[in-house]
Amino acid sequence: MRRRSELRFTKRACAILALATMLFPLAAIADRKAHAAGALAGEFETVIFAEKSLMDGFGRYRGISAREASHLRLPLANLGDAVDSLRKRTMRKLLNQSETILLGARDFQPPKRFGLVRSTWCYVVVLRNKSTLNLSTHFDTVPGAVAAGVPVWTWSASLGEYGEGDPRPSSLSAAQIESSYVLVCNSSGDLEAVARRLTTAGDSAENVKVIRDWNILSAYTIWAYRSLNHPRLAGKPGYLAEYATAGAEALIFCVDPEKKSATLMLFLSVPKDERTPAAIDAKYRLPKLQTTALGRWETKIPFRDDEESNERLFIIMGMFGFATFL
Repeated sequence: MRRRSELRFTKRACAILALATMLFPLAAIADRKAHAAGALAGEFETVIFAEKSLMDGFGRYRGISAREASHLRLPLANLGDAVDSLRKRTMRKLLNQSETILLGARDFQPPKRFGLVRSTWCYVVVLRNKSTLNLSTHFDTVPGAVAAGVPVWTWSASLGEYGEGDPRPSSLSAAQIESSYVLVCNSSGDLEAVARRLTTAGDSAENVKVIRDWNILSAYTIWAYRSLNHPRLAGKPGYLAEYATAGAEALIFCVDPEKKSATLMLFLSVPKDERTPAAIDAKYRLPKLQTTALGRWETKIPFRDDEESNERLFIIMGMFGFATFL
C-alpha cells in the first residue's frame, strides 16, 4: 500500500511539475506584455496592442473580414515599412520570433496634403520565449549610440509620414533588449526613455496601473488605449483630442474577433461631466454611447463587412490619433 501511495504521489508531483513547466513561459510572456504596455503608456498618450498573428498577412483575421482587418493593421504599418527598409523580409523574420506588437504614439499632426496623420511613435515587439533573434545581423553598420545600456542603430527611410508630395525620409532608431524586446522608434529620445523603463526592474502589475482598467484590456488580443489627460500633455495648447473635454480620462477600444464585434469605452475623471460622450455622439456616426457605471460609457461596434462597419472603424482609428486625410 505504501509503494502504491508513493507511486500515486510521484505521478501527481510529475503532473504538477509538467503543468508548471508549460504555464511558466506563458506567465513570463504575459508579464513582459504588461511591462511593455506600462512603459509605453508612461511616455505616450495612445497605446495599441495586437497579437503578432494580426500582421501575419493582409487578408481576413479570424472572423474579421480583410477590409475590416486592414483598419486594425493601419497603426502598425510603419513598423513593417521601417524594418523592411533594412533588408527584405526583415519584418517576416521579426514576426516569426515575436508574440506581440505594441505601439505608443503622441504629438499627432496632419500631413501637408493627403495621407495618414503623422506622430511621434515607438514600437515594442515582445519576443517569444527562447527567441534566437539577433537584431545586429540586419544592419550593415555598427551601433551609433547606447541607450539604457543597450546598443542603438540609426538609419533613415522613406515611410511617407509627411504626406503626399513631401518625400522627406523619417529618422529611425532600433534596439534589442536581450531576448525580450525589440524597439523601433522615430525619436531617439523616446527610444531611450522606453528602453530605460523596460530595463528597470519592477513589478509589471504595478507599472501597468498607469493604464485604466488593465484587467479588461489584458483579456483581449487587440486593443487601443488613449489617455485623455496624460501628464506629459496636460497644459499644452491643443493637447485634448477634438472630441474630449477636461472631464474625460481615457478612451478604450477592445476587439473580439470570434464574436465579430468590438467595444468602445469612455471613462470620465469627472463622472457627472457628460460633455465628452455628448460630443462623440454628435460628431461621429457611431452607435450611441450608453452609461454602464458611474463615469463609464460604452457602445458595441459589430463587424458586418459592409460600408457602415468600415466607416465606423475608419472613424475609431481617427479617434485614437490615426486619422487619414483623403
